[in-house]
Amino acid sequence: MNSPHVEGGRPYSLESSPALPSSIISLMLPAERDILFSIAKHYYQNRGDIIDAGIFMGASTFCFAKGLMVNPKYNGSHHIHSYEKAIVRDNMARSTAIRDKIGDAGSDFSGYLRHSLSPLGNMVKLHVGDITTMSYEGNVEVLFLDILKTRDIFRSCNLMFMGRLIPGCSLVVQQDYYWSANWYINAYMEFLNSYFTIVDSAETSCVFLNTKTIPRAMYQTDPLDSLAPAEITALLEKSRNRASTMFQYVMSDLCIMEYAIDNKSLTLAQTKLEDFETRFGNIVSEWRDQGPKRRAWVAYTGLSRRVAQLREIPSAEKRTADS
Repeated sequence: MNSPHVEGGRPYSLESSPALPSSIISLMLPAERDILFSIAKHYYQNRGDIIDAGIFMGASTFCFAKGLMVNPKYNGSHHIHSYEKAIVRDNMARSTAIRDKIGDAGSDFSGYLRHSLSPLGNMVKLHVGDITTMSYEGNVEVLFLDILKTRDIFRSCNLMFMGRLIPGCSLVVQQDYYWSANWYINAYMEFLNSYFTIVDSAETSCVFLNTKTIPRAMYQTDPLDSLAPAEITALLEKSRNRASTMFQYVMSDLCIMEYAIDNKSLTLAQTKLEDFETRFGNIVSEWRDQGPKRRAWVAYTGLSRRVAQLREIPSAEKRTADS
């Protein structure tokens, strides 16, 4: 079966996704939901499953399902596998609207989620719990990852799914690609640059086409573990330079500072902070009250505080950027 032609841009027509039902509150922006709906409607070829990892209240699953419902190639032989721990996190509980629907921090909302997704029928297979304890057997045609909030989850999902992609066909949607806290996603995808091509992006999401089989060694263990800080920094700089918008470029640049702090590399963290403030300080200050772009200002101010905290760590615990 031939794969869609991808030269020159996205391999699917982009259209608006259906309105979400009142039972679903989404933390994704409309442009990101549009991509998922459009992939399912215009790109999906019924060659494998859709993996929807990290669905929160089900917006991504809803968009995928609505797209499949109007895709003539879909015949029900594959499924949307939706993964969610379904425990209310502290940041979720800060929203009154979310608390009113699924409870306070620590609450189990799996029952609510099952009921909310039930109208989508058998096309959805819901997996509730810790994804690092789960396994998957099958072929993955679309891999949507909005669950890679920790390095352990990142490693587990790479092991579960990256070897299941269909070269020349599978799309990988990294929802947190332009989000500084998850720098390891950018570094990893840049490390695998010869196996992927970027075909689309929106807000914090980036869409990759898998172009050839990924060697098992690149997902069986975490290849970033064997790289020196200078090598990871170089990968993050290359990733930043692939950004399509100023917001994405700024968030990608903050990834480098985030990595330096996580690695306790004070010299690199201070250098990046000073460079960032010179280049983007005025820009992110203007974004402080500009809706979605405000996220860049929040990330920058948070990282500034963490650099100050890093200065207080005893010298013996710090690392240099070249160590």
